Amino acid sequence: MSVRIFSLLFLLVASSTLAQSDLPSRTEATALTLATAPELDGKVQGDPVWEAELPMSDFIQLQPENGALATHHTEVYFGFTESTLYIAFLCYEDDPSQIVVSSDGFNSDGVAIILDTFLNGRTGFVFATSPAGHFWDGALSSGNTDWNWSTTWRVKSLRTPFGWSTEMEIPFSSIRYGSGQVQTWGVNFQRVTVADNELSYWSPLPTQVSFYRIDLGGRMHGIEVPSISRNLQFTPYLRTGKVETDFSAEDQGNDAGFDIKYSITSGLTLDGTFNTDFAQVESDQLQVNLGRYGLYFPETRPFFLENKSLFTVGVPWQTQLFHSRRIGIAPNGQRLPIDGGVRLTGKITHQTNLGFLQMRSHSNESTDKTDFTVLRISRDLKNRSSVGFLGTRRQDDHTSGNTLGINGSFGIGEHTDLHTFAATTRSNEFNSDQHAFNIYINHNSPTWKYEAWIHEVGAEFNPEVGFVSRTNMRESGGVLRYTHAIDNYLELKEVNQYYSLSAIRNLDGYLENGNIHLEIWPVWDNGAEAWTGVDFQYEELRDPFSVVGVLIPPGEYHTKRFSISGNLPTTKRIRGSVFLSNGGFYSGNLLNTNVFLGYERDESLSFSVSYRHRKIGFPSLDKDVTVANGSIGIAYAFTPKSAFFGRLQRNRIDDIWSLNLRYRWQRNANSGLYVVYSYFGLGTDHETMEHQEFVVKYSHTFDVLN
Repeated sequence: MSVRIFSLLFLLVASSTLAQSDLPSRTEATALTLATAPELDGKVQGDPVWEAELPMSDFIQLQPENGALATHHTEVYFGFTESTLYIAFLCYEDDPSQIVVSSDGFNSDGVAIILDTFLNGRTGFVFATSPAGHFWDGALSSGNTDWNWSTTWRVKSLRTPFGWSTEMEIPFSSIRYGSGQVQTWGVNFQRVTVADNELSYWSPLPTQVSFYRIDLGGRMHGIEVPSISRNLQFTPYLRTGKVETDFSAEDQGNDAGFDIKYSITSGLTLDGTFNTDFAQVESDQLQVNLGRYGLYFPETRPFFLENKSLFTVGVPWQTQLFHSRRIGIAPNGQRLPIDGGVRLTGKITHQTNLGFLQMRSHSNESTDKTDFTVLRISRDLKNRSSVGFLGTRRQDDHTSGNTLGINGSFGIGEHTDLHTFAATTRSNEFNSDQHAFNIYINHNSPTWKYEAWIHEVGAEFNPEVGFVSRTNMRESGGVLRYTHAIDNYLELKEVNQYYSLSAIRNLDGYLENGNIHLEIWPVWDNGAEAWTGVDFQYEELRDPFSVVGVLIPPGEYHTKRFSISGNLPTTKRIRGSVFLSNGGFYSGNLLNTNVFLGYERDESLSFSVSYRHRKIGFPSLDKDVTVANGSIGIAYAFTPKSAFFGRLQRNRIDDIWSLNLRYRWQRNANSGLYVVYSYFGLGTDHETMEHQEFVVKYSHTFDVLN
């Protein structure tokens, strides 16, 4: 199998280097030098600061008709003063009543700007807003968008007779950039109109890529940046609350702590935290494990989410050399006190990235403390390429564990990317088979998409500050997708044919799992999608394991499963999706239903309901086993900075209830007022164990040096 995979990789690389580029030409402009700052009121028309300048316009569609002139006219101004960037948008609408506004940025009309401040095509920032003035910011790295990155900036939007307009104010001290007083940045502007599912851009993009492919953005020349200033922010917090729990003797009273952020250079930032608190974070989503391997729970805590992509090495959700949930969260999900730590992230040269993290947390089983260390160094290369190193260490009074890994990403031509990593772990006792590696190649053109990979994890591989769902295995596989564009037939945009093949072998040599997946995937102009597919599955068990109390005996299992699913159009306030599959599950049968429904009344109020129902039948049982998870969510935004969130969850098979209610008044970045109530109830054979928590937390950011 390895020889065949490597042969396929070679053919993909060869074909990509011969392919002709279909990328549109790059748009360029020169930034405006502003003698005075505009008044930040959202009123662009009539403001003498902007009326004296010529705007950028002529946006080009990405969808629904790639390459066509946008149907909604947009004008953009990009200027700067000695200390601040200013970006203004005029968004014209033939019928302003069709404007859709939501507090969820993915469901709202809006505009966004991407800044590639180092002009390396790999890292940057995104700032976005809606007609109601809701705002979002994020950090970009190698195609990944970290929406939990947050910085200090202001925005004001205004509804007008012609549509709407907005102004953004971004201090230079709030972003990172390279050396040199006069710079050229990569820049692109996005306009979203939900009513007709239109995405348009200032610098046009090919249909197979997204806005966050920053190496394809335009060029903004003549940006004069200020000299380096030592920016220092101090964010203390005060918290009061009460915990009533049957799970431990924990009693949460008054507490305090702080975070600091110091700009060492224009590209390098030092973050510090003391007595870190995450009381305002939403509860984990309840999950039920029907397989033999560990479930992945994503990180939700703001301190660890910021610059997360810099530390990401491995295969997502399967083998990650660093997973911050190992810090301050026990294996059973219990939160552990974090004494504090430091993080250093950014660029030490124009092409060299540095990440360093040192944290101390309480231990799960005693009053011992555990130290966590992470070091990340990477080097940006040309054409979406980079190489890097990651090392982690966990140390307590009794044990330690180390992980060392290297990785590389290589852009091949315009459409192909190769990603690879190799790692080893070491603990107190040396064992063999403490290795892992992955080779993954992806070719993505408007018509064809190919993927192929090899992923191996040794039996003793144990990244103690990371995550591994499965050890002692070698997985190989490939994907082929063909996209057929449709023109003026039943409002279809395209039809995709999707085929995949994968095999997982135990490192002792036998085939543990094999899967063939065949799928047809139509997409409509309004954003609606549908999928219908079939899976042919083979699985061999050498050891028995239990699923929902049923023992699955060793043996070979050949199963077949049919599935159908779809999404409602993205142009409506009601959003929904449904997934239905039916087929073999080891010696039995599994009927799986997953439904989601969301409703956006306006920019203030939204609801969501999700329900997953799995009905499992085994010949050895008199009746089927039902596994059900349900969730109800509500969000109400009083203002763009003040909102209430609620979520009720129910896990039927484990008899678990979870309720999380949060009010947030956001002053700046991640600071402000939080009022949180959380409930967790776990039923047992004889009683219910409960955990209740009520917390009020306030934090404020002080600009000590700016």
